[in-house]
Formats: sequence, structure tokens, C-alpha cells
Amino acid sequence: MDEPFAALDAQTRETLQGELLRIWRATGKTIVFITHGIGEAIVLGQRVAVMTSRPGRIKQVFDIPDVVCGAVTSEKCYNF
Repeated sequence: MDEPFAALDAQTRETLQGELLRIWRATGKTIVFITHGIGEAIVLGQRVAVMTSRPGRIKQVFDIPDVVCGAVTSEKCYNF
């Protein structure tokens, strides 16, 4: 999914992030989610890959602790 929530207002984005997490927990399917939002990546991801600018290459991969992964609001992840 390439920035599917980018054009949404904050309230709708948060609602859909929660829905995406619910679907992911129910199905256990792998989701590749592309975002420029670090907070969004931390909230929704189990692993976050940081990429370089041109050419786009993976620079570093971070494992997100279970305590943070799946937090419904971005506010919680900023305390991480």
C-alpha cells in the first residue's frame, strides 16, 4: 500500500489505521505499507525500513517492540 492515508484528515486516518490493524490481527497477512510518516510507520509496523533518497535503497531496518507496535494513536509512539 503506497501512502493510502496521506490525503485523509487526522481523525479519519486514525480510524483507518485502527481498522487496518484489526484486519491484520484477524488475518495474519503480511502488509507492505509505504509512508513518509515516521509516527505512522512505528504505529502500524513490526519492522520499519528507512530508505535513502535517489537511488532508493534500504539504509536500515528497525524492529518495533510489541509494546509500541499496534498502538492505535500516533501520540503513543512518539513517547517511544
